[in-house]
Amino acid sequence: KPKREIMIIKILITLSFLLVACYTDLKSRKVPNFLTFSWLITALIFAGYEGIHRGSSFLFTVGLSWASMSLLTGLLFRAEKLGGGDVKCLIALSLLYPTKALWILAAAYLLTLCCKAGKKDIQNYPFMLSITGGFILSLI
Repeated sequence: KPKREIMIIKILITLSFLLVACYTDLKSRKVPNFLTFSWLITALIFAGYEGIHRGSSFLFTVGLSWASMSLLTGLLFRAEKLGGGDVKCLIALSLLYPTKALWILAAAYLLTLCCKAGKKDIQNYPFMLSITGGFILSLI
């Protein structure tokens, strides 16, 4: 089925991006804009392709997911709970996996809380690790 093949391609591309993003987040505490913007463009291409083949209800779901994630991550960014790379990554995930995006964010925060339990310095935690973990948990 083409739908299954597209999902496998999306997962492989997502994991590739997330692994590079984790590496840069661990190494420099930043995820470069060229990486996050190329990821957003890739996500838009996939969302558009799927929208053409799956119809307007899918596009509505993608739009709702994008709007929800943009609002929520925007608030978290303003509260200095997320970095810019984290925000762009989560928005890309909301375009690629519209029905799972908020679950990925929730799982990422739970993983962060588990990893940082009892520690005060949560500000310098590389959240991209938790986003990746949340994404992997969403595949189960």
